[in-house]
Amino acid sequence: AAILKDCEVPEGFEKSLFASWHSANYPVYVAASPGGDLYVSSDGNGSLGRQPNRGRVLRLRDTDKDGRADEVTEFIRDIDSPRGLIWDHDRLYLLHPPHISVFFDRDHDGVAEESKRLISDIAFGFKDRPADHTTNDITMGIDGWIYIAGGDFGFMKATGTDGRTLQHRGGGVVRFRDPLSMNMFFSTVESAKFRKPITPGDQLKVHMELVKRKLNLCKFHGKCFVDQVLVAEAKFAANLVDRAKE
Repeated sequence: AAILKDCEVPEGFEKSLFASWHSANYPVYVAASPGGDLYVSSDGNGSLGRQPNRGRVLRLRDTDKDGRADEVTEFIRDIDSPRGLIWDHDRLYLLHPPHISVFFDRDHDGVAEESKRLISDIAFGFKDRPADHTTNDITMGIDGWIYIAGGDFGFMKATGTDGRTLQHRGGGVVRFRDPLSMNMFFSTVESAKFRKPITPGDQLKVHMELVKRKLNLCKFHGKCFVDQVLVAEAKFAANLVDRAKE
């Protein structure tokens, strides 16, 4: 292809065109799955625009194994400033300033139908500035942590799913763990109190409070309510275990 004529690769490597701009325009970042699918962050705003919903993430697939993408789906659509992304096991992590989210394609049709925000306000949003010089990339280390390349404007108050916050002035690298990548196993129960009977048909609401965490040991205080009346409570502990190490 003419577009590759000025592209040079080291000895022993070959170059070929996997997808043209017609298939994946405005590319920003790419990530590959072990099966060969390529995920592409595409941002129609570039680095300076602030028009909402101009970003998307595409999944490119080579179904006939000829080295060219012949199937393209919008894995994520109408998202602002898609940047760094990671495919891991069954999920796609995406940094889309000012947030970081994880997306799932449960039915494997190439379109994510489920997502969860992991960190809010890890960068500035459109109301403050465009996406240039902002938090841009993420990568997964061999230790299981996700490392974030922070832009030189930093961030004022990033908030994780556990409610903890962080402020960072200037550029740098920060890291986090995805709570969805861990399984929790009960270890001890103490101070269990059953205050009122529960009968079939009752709607049971459970409120959980994380009291303390030290390394992978978590201590909780749980309360159960029926019609806003406390019917049971207990203190218990649980251990967090990496899914990959089970």
